[in-house]
Amino acid sequence: PVAARFGKSLCVRGHGRHIPAMTDDFGLFDRARVRRRRELAAGRGDEAEFLYEEAADRLADRLLDMNRSFPNALEVGCRKGALARHLPSKAGVERLIGCDLSPAMARLAGRAGGQPALAADPEWLPFREDSFDLVLSNLALHWVEDLPGTLIQINRALKPDGLFLGALIGGDSLAELRAVMVERRRWRCRMRAP
Repeated sequence: PVAARFGKSLCVRGHGRHIPAMTDDFGLFDRARVRRRRELAAGRGDEAEFLYEEAADRLADRLLDMNRSFPNALEVGCRKGALARHLPSKAGVERLIGCDLSPAMARLAGRAGGQPALAADPEWLPFREDSFDLVLSNLALHWVEDLPGTLIQINRALKPDGLFLGALIGGDSLAELRAVMVERRRWRCRMRAP
């Protein structure tokens, strides 16, 4: 299905290739729950949408500093299409493909930007190596369990001279939540130990 919509030259055979996790098997995120919540968020207004719009505007502004074109671009975590709306024609992006964990979000992004979008887990990107000139991610990678593995996949999907631009929530953000999650992981490890 992905190959039929985006061409065999961009897609990996099957459902995508997963880079094995660089973390242990104790997951921090319930991927099914994250998808369900994103599905629900797609159907309603979002008080935090201004944050996505602002980050999208800043990413688009960074592209204006580049003196080149990007025939094929991918947005990982396209959400409701904020980045597609903010990309000016002079940014050099000719074709933007969006992907999001949530099928409903991907549909919204596709409508908003007039570009193709598909449901794909960022941890299982279904694209061939050297497919994209540009990969963008707007506040989506903080939901990824294996960030190094996902970045490896993004790097493989990029052409040798490709560019990755991403906006992520900083390391000092949500310090209390981070401490609780680390403690939860330690507790789970102790509970599983023989």
